[in-house]
Amino acid sequence: MIDFFHKGAAMTKRISGIAKIKGAPEVKSRPLRKISRIGIFQDEEDDVASILLEVADTPDARQHGLMGRKSLPSVCGMLFEGLSGGGYFWMKNCLIPLDIAFMDKDGSITKICSMKADDGEEHYEYDENVASAVETAKGFFKRNGIKEGFKLKTRKLGKGDDNVNGTS
Repeated sequence: MIDFFHKGAAMTKRISGIAKIKGAPEVKSRPLRKISRIGIFQDEEDDVASILLEVADTPDARQHGLMGRKSLPSVCGMLFEGLSGGGYFWMKNCLIPLDIAFMDKDGSITKICSMKADDGEEHYEYDENVASAVETAKGFFKRNGIKEGFKLKTRKLGKGDDNVNGTS
């Protein structure tokens, strides 16, 4: 996406989804956000809320997660794919509190936890039936009335959008 802003006769453009006006103060750069999916939480009948998702689908990406982030927009989160055999999440090097929902292979939420930024002291366990998880800004699930039993459906963003069942 290219955004243009006009200030007097000077016009600048920046390809990144965010435009910069000449003379505006520099904003400290943040890690590149690779939003590649939209997630839609559903109860038994309706879509309840949607969220833009970065995907952590490799061991390295899952291990790094949202470490070092100073903020997370309320409409964004991270989808962790490829979980199996049980395990746990922790908040080592996480600077902001987060919520997490664990889902089975069908995308049904089995557990929701609020996680505090505590440098990894607490562990948030999941069992062998969990296939994926979504981390969000603290309060996302409560604000949207999302509970255990709700489902997450995801759709890839970009050219050739495909509907994806569950979180596959």
